[in-house]
Amino acid sequence: GKKFHIHLYTSLILVSENVLGKLYGAGLDEIRFHPDLENKKFWGRVELFKNYKWDVGMEIPLIPGFEKMTKELILHVKDHVDFINFNELEYSDNACYEGRNLHVKDELSYAIKGSLEMGLDLLDLCKKNKIRCHLCTAKLKDSVQLQNRMKLRLKNIKKWYDVDLGDGIFSRGAVYLIKPEFEYKKKIKNISLEELKELQKSLKFKTEIDEKKKRLLTSIKLIEKNSEVLKEMNLVPAIVEEYATSDQFELEIDFL
Repeated sequence: GKKFHIHLYTSLILVSENVLGKLYGAGLDEIRFHPDLENKKFWGRVELFKNYKWDVGMEIPLIPGFEKMTKELILHVKDHVDFINFNELEYSDNACYEGRNLHVKDELSYAIKGSLEMGLDLLDLCKKNKIRCHLCTAKLKDSVQLQNRMKLRLKNIKKWYDVDLGDGIFSRGAVYLIKPEFEYKKKIKNISLEELKELQKSLKFKTEIDEKKKRLLTSIKLIEKNSEVLKEMNLVPAIVEEYATSDQFELEIDFL
């Protein structure tokens, strides 16, 4: 619908007048393409994008050794795109870059040596040709994109008892049968789902079972209100702060 901004990533190999017409008719707002730097055969298809009133962008991986070809491509498409995104190359298990004599910057980084420097050089080329461009570094992608993914995940999985603290972190009340400390994961293997269900039934306030961490979850207000009763039952009430990751990594546990 018109209330949404929709953009699509594609390859020039898949581009045709018929396909673009259908995409535009479906309401696409922006299209970004990944070119093949080693094959100029489909470069001409970029001219088809401007037959429609949408934003057109090009995504280019910064591969050391491909500077000349990349510059040629930029000058070829400069009148047909609204912007270009340069992505600092990172090491992956993907075999497509094998045999290219590429090396990581250092033992603490997955970024490829020389990739960032290549990007800075291309920014100058774009500036001279008045092309909008952006350089996405490996560090930026790691920090910003991970944080954005966690924020989105938190929004999607947030329960009635969760408090959004920002940056993909939430706070909630928790009831533990065993105090979470050394070898906690090993110890809770003996706690059954039936045991958690029985405990949940015995409590006089609303909770939800966390099967993965073998605990009950509730609101901060309810855990504070019932903390003394829970301790009398030899249970461990706490307020926890966790990341909205699949393992709900704990940042802080405040025992009541």
